[in-house]
Amino acid sequence: MRGTWCYSITGPARGAVLSILVLVTLFGMFRLSAAPGHVLAFAGLSMLGAVMSWRSMTDAARFDPRALS
Repeated sequence: MRGTWCYSITGPARGAVLSILVLVTLFGMFRLSAAPGHVLAFAGLSMLGAVMSWRSMTDAARFDPRALS
């Protein structure tokens, strides 16, 4: 939840935040079994997708959906 908030306010450096989020999630998933790991992965992807969609609709100048960073 905090990671998606950080992603939404970062702007041009959001690629770095996304890399850190992936790293933290991967190390957290090592302690989980398969089912909770799948739930965590789905929840994280859903939240990030929602934030990406929301920010590209509300602030398209800073969050261009065509940008890869």
